[in-house]
Amino acid sequence: MSDAEDDIAFYNRTLIDLSARAGDLRTLAHATHHGRASSPICGSVVTVDMRVDAQGRVTGLGYTLDACALTRAVVAVMQDAVIGADLSEIKTAHQALAAMLAGDTPLWPNAKWHEMNVLAPLRDHRVRHNAMQLPFEAVEKALG
Repeated sequence: MSDAEDDIAFYNRTLIDLSARAGDLRTLAHATHHGRASSPICGSVVTVDMRVDAQGRVTGLGYTLDACALTRAVVAVMQDAVIGADLSEIKTAHQALAAMLAGDTPLWPNAKWHEMNVLAPLRDHRVRHNAMQLPFEAVEKALG
């Protein structure tokens, strides 16, 4: 299979629809935390604005994306999954994504993260792994 055919195999309708769900921008008023991550490989940039309660749980997520479909797909899942989560849960989800991309079975912290499984076919495309981890890096920077 050529590289172009291989790309088509994982850019399926589910992934494209998920990516579109994120859009470019989701505003958030009164953010308490901010983070940014960028990829020197693909040039994608993720900027997040978050509200976090006194217990360290995320109560709101806003973002600006200048990113590829893979980064957007992760953000689309995160926009709902991070609500109510703390840094520990988010790091666990990040570790599950990394495990999945390494070919292992992901141990998602809860069912809200399972939609990330659409990215499993990308495990053999290491050059794209960074783009999928950018949203986690931005959120972890904001919370760290």
